[in-house]
Amino acid sequence: MKWGLHVIVIALLTFITQVGGMFYALSVALYHLLRIKRTVLKGLLVIAVYLIGILFVIPPLAKMNNRVAMPVFKAKELHIGPHTLFTVLANRHYVRPELKQLLLQVAKEVNNQYPGVTLDYMDGSFPLLKQCRMLPHTKHDDGTKLDVGYIRRHSISGRYTNRYFSFFGYGFSEKPLRGEQNLPEQCAEQGKWQYNLIEQVVPDQHWRKLEFPVAENAFLLKSIVDHPDCRNVCIEPHLKDRLGFSDNAKVKFLGCWAVRHDDHMHVQLKK
Repeated sequence: MKWGLHVIVIALLTFITQVGGMFYALSVALYHLLRIKRTVLKGLLVIAVYLIGILFVIPPLAKMNNRVAMPVFKAKELHIGPHTLFTVLANRHYVRPELKQLLLQVAKEVNNQYPGVTLDYMDGSFPLLKQCRMLPHTKHDDGTKLDVGYIRRHSISGRYTNRYFSFFGYGFSEKPLRGEQNLPEQCAEQGKWQYNLIEQVVPDQHWRKLEFPVAENAFLLKSIVDHPDCRNVCIEPHLKDRLGFSDNAKVKFLGCWAVRHDDHMHVQLKK
């Protein structure tokens, strides 16, 4: 039973982080080799091996795979950072170098235009293997995609903020207004249960008085699609119209088979 639990943990860590299962297996081998009996010490060893692995072993291996980590601790200086540390600890913040430079340039442009804005990113790709799908995503497999959160502003203080509750950064959706195309409703009627799933499990946070500033998000979207290395950006049709990109072919909609994109933009690099 004990070895069966180890196998389950290895499978889960591999599913979530790609390399966590490997480091966990190494930790188990080490504490058996060192004859460590205390559970607390075993746990500390597992954590230490994992952190050493993702901080010092994985980055150079990822570079050999033409992938680099997005910024982690310099969000204020670079104007972009992860929405949650989970993204970083799970090795889901790796992208092609060109995509990283694209987003760094966009973040600087947006902050210059709207001082105080810091962009959030969510999932990119795993660090290793050329084609390794990051579940539950259908497209995040080769380092050319990154999810970027929309800009939010407090309606009372007027300050820009990235602080809203979501363990993964997803789910704080900007719902269609009256008169806008309502894909969430249409996809639900078609039985596409996965389309609205994340939005349903993350609490609605409009009670925090956080608003969706149209001018700022339109500038963000324009800065991305105007970049020569951008292939396309996927968002919801109602936001495409609201932000003034109805006729822009680089702004696309993935369809009801995917998940909602009114809580983030899916940015794709030219290959």
